Amino acid sequence: MEEIGVVVMDAKGAVIAASEGAFHLLSLAPGDTVGLKSILSQIPQDTSWKVGEKTLELTMLSFEKEGSWKVLVFWEKRFEELQRYLKEKRLFLAGVNALPEHVYVKDRNHRFTFANAAFAHHHGFTSPDEVLGKTDFDLYPEEVARYLWEKEEELLHNGTPMLHDEREVLDSSAGVPRKIWMVTNKVPLRDEKGDIVGLVGISRDITEQKRIEEALRASEKEKVLILNALEDRVVYYEKGPRIVWVNQAVLRSLHLEPKEVIGKYCFEVFEKRNTPCPGCATVRAFVTGKTEEAEVTSHDGTIWHQRAYPILDEEGQVFRVVTISSNVTAKKQAEERILYLTFHDPLTGLYNRLFFEDALKRLDVPRQLPLSVVMVDVNGLKLVNDVFGHSQGDALLKKVSAILTRACRKEDIVCRFGGDEFVILLPKTPFAAAQDILQRIQKLCDEESKKRETPFPVSMALGCATKEKEHEDIDTILSEAENRMYQSKTAKTKSSRTAFLLFLEQYLRETPGEMETHHERMRILAQKMGEALGLSKAETDNLVLLAQFHDLGKVAIPQAILVKTESLTEKEWAEIRKHPEVGYRIARLFPELLPIAEGVLAHHEHFDGTGYPQGLKGKDIPLFARIIAIIDAFVAMTSNRPYQKAMSFSKALEEITKGAGTQFDPELVQVFLQVVKEQALSLGHDTLNEVSKIF
Repeated sequence: MEEIGVVVMDAKGAVIAASEGAFHLLSLAPGDTVGLKSILSQIPQDTSWKVGEKTLELTMLSFEKEGSWKVLVFWEKRFEELQRYLKEKRLFLAGVNALPEHVYVKDRNHRFTFANAAFAHHHGFTSPDEVLGKTDFDLYPEEVARYLWEKEEELLHNGTPMLHDEREVLDSSAGVPRKIWMVTNKVPLRDEKGDIVGLVGISRDITEQKRIEEALRASEKEKVLILNALEDRVVYYEKGPRIVWVNQAVLRSLHLEPKEVIGKYCFEVFEKRNTPCPGCATVRAFVTGKTEEAEVTSHDGTIWHQRAYPILDEEGQVFRVVTISSNVTAKKQAEERILYLTFHDPLTGLYNRLFFEDALKRLDVPRQLPLSVVMVDVNGLKLVNDVFGHSQGDALLKKVSAILTRACRKEDIVCRFGGDEFVILLPKTPFAAAQDILQRIQKLCDEESKKRETPFPVSMALGCATKEKEHEDIDTILSEAENRMYQSKTAKTKSSRTAFLLFLEQYLRETPGEMETHHERMRILAQKMGEALGLSKAETDNLVLLAQFHDLGKVAIPQAILVKTESLTEKEWAEIRKHPEVGYRIARLFPELLPIAEGVLAHHEHFDGTGYPQGLKGKDIPLFARIIAIIDAFVAMTSNRPYQKAMSFSKALEEITKGAGTQFDPELVQVFLQVVKEQALSLGHDTLNEVSKIF
């Protein structure tokens, strides 16, 4: 059967999910949902569809009588063949199983009548067929299953879709259960008469989205908590002076809700007056454009110390005013901290989105043209967070902010836009000059990566656009810069992954105890063992690759532990023992390392089951891991380490022999001894003390 495109859309035409075949048939880059939506808006009414030089045939499937959920299927075959494929369910299964989203169908008894591969693997099944006939009570704890049952009963009886249901669930697809966030949409499945005969569900992993949202919420919450924790009144004014925002101290003192305050004049709210208070610092700040201080007495006798801070636009006119009113004992330090948190990102120290929006309004004027905008997206942040922890992810964001600040001029405005995105405003900067700044950013990224202070490179996707004419819309310029940034990110995804992998390899070689000579000896012995065992070339190549990357997880171990000459503490040993699992997670992120991922995980398992991390025993340990365990031990014993001097080759071989049957596979030990012996004899060496010259 030829390639098939499958696209799931909601009632508004938004793309919910799409198979790789859909992008390929429409000549789009994988994941280009913007281009996909644009092409789908031109779908013809008949079953023939001309896209470029291709003539596609298509059909539309609906999950809801009113057509709220639709599946568009298109291909390059005749309609009669599609009918045959649909009848045999092969076409539908191929398309749905290509989706990373979880797709399933239930009958009115809540039993699964269909599930795609992603859903089955999520619940630890090897095949979708294993799910059929089961209910949620077979998959979830009773309280969760009962909740889902009751919700689905409502859907099956009244036909009301169950939309955007977000829940934290256990995912078993990677072998080790882990908690992830999923969003689920369920709609009725109707027969030809319109009667509800079951339901269709689609679930999507939103764990990373949740994490980013939570990080941003925490950042914003921190600022609000700080402002609201103060007893001082903090008010943000526009001209009038009308109130734009107040902290909780204002609301508590006045016993009012925000809607009763926002948009009103301050003298009406605070003093029940029709005109401004005499000597009001806020009014004076709007007039003078300078910071003003004053003490005013409220109608209830309370004396407030006011400090009003004007915010000027590009023309030097007062745009807004922030006024802090406190008792005379209030400290200036607290006031300055409030102002800082209002307009800065607490992690990076850069301006935040609130400041950016105000600055954009101030700079979007003729005298600042040409106005260039640079959108920045940090490459690999998710990988760094997943592998090395969010503290390292935060450190990466701080490095990025430092690079952007260094690359830009004093008059440029650098902001953290949110999550892994940054934005730069370049006033009076033509497009060509903006490109010079982009090149400086790239150069600084390369220089930072070459320092190898961290086990990951500093890399960014950049997009730039310039407003040159007064009539051009600044929002369009922002969108153009963002699109170019995403185009750059998409185009460089594979090369960025390769560069990241090479960076990890070089970092590993420079790790204490993992010198280039160590790696070279490992590769040579792996090659010889592969040949001696009669492995195919491909298998031998993978064995050599495992020799090269078996200790990949050590990139996440603190250098202080790796270079320590004293005995390690129990806590430090626990860190060391994590590296096979960390390396396994890293290997699974790179297609090039997938063939050796299991070997990376198991290379510290012992033949008698006393190893780690899984305690595997005997032939349950992957063959490549058993081979590398012998080679790694031999090379380690005959190399100088921070905690021990190199052992003689003869003594090392004695230790390998002693470990046969306990630490090592006894059959492979014999092969290894024979390999070393044959190499020695072939080069004319008759003593084991001379074997070291071979490697």
